[in-house]
Amino acid sequence: LNKVKGQVMVVCLNSQPPVYFHNLNINLRLSEDYLSDADYKYIDQFALALTRTWYLVKDKGGLGITEYENIQLASLTEYDFQMFLICRIKNLEVINRVVKLENPQQIITLEDTGELSDAASIISQLNNISLLSLSNKPLFHFRGILKVKIRTKLSDIFYLSLFDPLIRIFLRKTRLNNLILIDPRAHALLTGPHRLENFIFCPIEKGLPNRLYSLMRKKLYISFDIPLSGKTKRQIDGQKDRFFARWNELSIDPSFKDRFTYKDISIWSLVESKLFQFFKERFPRILKLITQVKEFHKDKTIKSIILRADGREMEKTIVRAVEELNIPTLNITHGVLSENNGYDILFCTKTAVWGQAD
Repeated sequence: LNKVKGQVMVVCLNSQPPVYFHNLNINLRLSEDYLSDADYKYIDQFALALTRTWYLVKDKGGLGITEYENIQLASLTEYDFQMFLICRIKNLEVINRVVKLENPQQIITLEDTGELSDAASIISQLNNISLLSLSNKPLFHFRGILKVKIRTKLSDIFYLSLFDPLIRIFLRKTRLNNLILIDPRAHALLTGPHRLENFIFCPIEKGLPNRLYSLMRKKLYISFDIPLSGKTKRQIDGQKDRFFARWNELSIDPSFKDRFTYKDISIWSLVESKLFQFFKERFPRILKLITQVKEFHKDKTIKSIILRADGREMEKTIVRAVEELNIPTLNITHGVLSENNGYDILFCTKTAVWGQAD
């Protein structure tokens, strides 16, 4: 930068400028210099609308492209997809405005997530400008990822091979009905006599912490991660194959790709990998959990479920699955945002909030 400082303009899109930038004699801008509050709201609303409508398409048989047992599986991934879209659309808009206002000869991106270079690639191609994408991701970053995966796998093996089988044996020999299932972390929010003995802990997240919380308090816990019969597994595998075949059709369908357009700019290249992940991994995982919840209810009657959040994929999947069984749900949370941008949507039957309002 020092060598070409007279020709360089730096725009910080996702962070404040590093301190050492202030010592360089360069033109330094923030993304906020190019976007107004109205622009941010427009991007929020666009992302929210696309998140809620992209899957409202019928396949050749008349079913929704993400439909399973009357549930639109894509509706359970809306929050994640909305967050994915907002940052990328914002980057796209900023880079587009920089190009129009500053008329650069080259775009150089520096990041480690991909959300910036993907947007820059679209704008550079539209304007025939050269693009150089640099990454500050460590060369051996995969070691950290591998470490997390190994730790998670060992944790899963530990509780699936030791704790859960023992509890299943106990449950088979015990008649438990009208169960009130509660997320252990939601239970930790309760105080006084209402930490009811009737509650059965139901760890929502994988791993040991929630199970150890249960065991330390000498409380029985139940997991929805139950084994399925060979017939049920084959049915799920069949659904997986259908979803993947559906993706193969959609990924080459021009009318479907055209749904992903922002201000006459195709953003298909931004979302293609994410949608592939939905059809290949996320939807099969969701339909398996829906099946497990319903299979569990056949054996042990659930009266109600208490959660500490209802916006993430796993909680939303459980809520939608038990809705089909007319089982009420309660979300105990610190508060609900009143912004009309998707964060104000409630999924549980009832929501209880605690703490002081701001």
